[in-house]
Amino acid sequence: MFKILNVMNILKVVFKNALVNIGLSVLLFTGVLLGLRIIPYNLAGPVFGAAITLFATGLYSVTNYLSTTTTLSHEFDVECGGDDCRSGRISALVRNEGGVVVRDAKGVASIAVVRGSNRERSLKGLLVRDACEDRGMLVNEVNPHVIGEALAWGLPETTYWSTFKTDNQPVNANYAHITSISPEQRSRLLIFDYEYNWWGGTYVIKVYSEYGGLGPNDPVKRPYRACLLLDNGTKYEFEITVHGEGLREPLGFKMFVIKDKLNALVRSGEIARLGGEGVVMDVLKEIEEDGDEGFIDRYWRIRNRILEVKSLDEYKSVAKELESLWKSVKNKLGSKASYFGIATGILNSYLVYLAAIGKQDEAKNLFTENKETLKPEIESNVLTKLMLRLFRVEGVKVEVNELIDLFEKRRMRTSSGESTTVHVEDYFMPALKLIFGIYSDEKVALSECDRRYSENILKSENALLRNKYILKKIYCEYAVKALFSDVNALGNLSNSIFQALLGDRYEELKQFSVRLDAKNLILAYSPETPHARLALILHMLGQGDAKSVGALAYVGWKMPSRHAPLMVQVERYKQLLDQIGNLFREVYDACSNSNCSADNYNERLKLALLKLYHRLV
Repeated sequence: MFKILNVMNILKVVFKNALVNIGLSVLLFTGVLLGLRIIPYNLAGPVFGAAITLFATGLYSVTNYLSTTTTLSHEFDVECGGDDCRSGRISALVRNEGGVVVRDAKGVASIAVVRGSNRERSLKGLLVRDACEDRGMLVNEVNPHVIGEALAWGLPETTYWSTFKTDNQPVNANYAHITSISPEQRSRLLIFDYEYNWWGGTYVIKVYSEYGGLGPNDPVKRPYRACLLLDNGTKYEFEITVHGEGLREPLGFKMFVIKDKLNALVRSGEIARLGGEGVVMDVLKEIEEDGDEGFIDRYWRIRNRILEVKSLDEYKSVAKELESLWKSVKNKLGSKASYFGIATGILNSYLVYLAAIGKQDEAKNLFTENKETLKPEIESNVLTKLMLRLFRVEGVKVEVNELIDLFEKRRMRTSSGESTTVHVEDYFMPALKLIFGIYSDEKVALSECDRRYSENILKSENALLRNKYILKKIYCEYAVKALFSDVNALGNLSNSIFQALLGDRYEELKQFSVRLDAKNLILAYSPETPHARLALILHMLGQGDAKSVGALAYVGWKMPSRHAPLMVQVERYKQLLDQIGNLFREVYDACSNSNCSADNYNERLKLALLKLYHRLV
């Protein structure tokens, strides 16, 4: 494909040359006049000679120009920051396709924000300063724009210097926005880092600046250009241009970045382990596609419309488009469609749609056909299977061990160096295993409390971290003992929870929580992410435990931002957390006024669960 484009580009250069154009035009015009016998042969001969001379001179000039210039091509690449690509770096591998060195190559980016039919350059309300950590941002925070700003190369060649102050000492820092690209070689243009935020179901995009990425033991800050919130309704349009000496024309390309494309990268990493070929590249190709050109963009628009529906009938009308979308995916990708990164999210949502509208047999057959790709225990797959089980799709099982494994395997490292679980408060894990029947003996659960923290207490050299481990071990033991009717342990556990609920806004929550028994107190306060809370709600609905569902939903409604302190200063992010809280409120209200067991869930509950599901997957 590139060779065809290259030939076309060469022809464009040829016919842009004035001498070639004049010579060719004279030849053609004279030939026509001669053919019509308007001019005699003795006059046409000299004219032909002059035209051929012009044409030949132009061709020589073009040939000389082509031999001293070159063109660039590109392809996108992702470097995952972990096993599942929840964080990573997107870059463009820029290749020199000719035989001439491109010198002083420089890549620049402009960013526009697209929401619905609105497209604007201002990034106001989307900056997330704290997400840049101690590296900071270069963008003007009062009137933020990114227009024609330099990006960094992974391996810059030409060095320019700036000076930072670190600990009040001047430190030289090299700019990284200029490089040279040898013939048939590639250079990596760093575009942005991204990181998933579990509490709001959003991403933060960290756009590179001319200072580049951090190196080993780097003493300087190397600030980003901007750190931006990426939620369900926002699309970022990147316009990137690479200039350089020796280029026939600048390389230009666009990127259309939405949450669903980054989600697809996460799923691609898991599917690749099952033998899916090219699944990551498959997603990266869609980054350049917009509108109806790409499957993920179509899915993104359908999913956003689902989040706005007000009734089950409206849900059925909107979600029905998933059927034609899945058929389009199948027609293009064939029987192995579910092994492609762009298709897995569509498959999950389509399965839940079929089950929700009463087409259990179709859902069962589709699930069976694609069982292998739904096997990885990632959040979207587990939530999908829980929804299918709730809607009575035969053959779909979710063992409690799957939930526990999901809660335990997803970990993060805190700023203090502690490795902790993401989805649930880790000191609740032994108690949860008792609730789920994995443990039945108090001593076994207490032994796990000891095993989890004692070694860290002994090894930790940081006094604050050591005290944190000591408190966690104590809370872990309180939770276990409370389940065996230890009133003092339950009181102490409640007090430890309520100490974190400061202010009048939590007064109603405290009054509600004091009436909870040990099991429901632990269930209600153990989830740290809405994904874990929804998973527990779906599991307890399957058990017919309306009281536990109510406790989980009420706490999810009243304190959606408890575990999300990083970005709560961003107004739009706070609104997103409130939206999630309101969906949990709908679950609570639906369960308060009727039987919300799996056998008798009402339409209000069903709609709230569907919207929560589509909000989080």
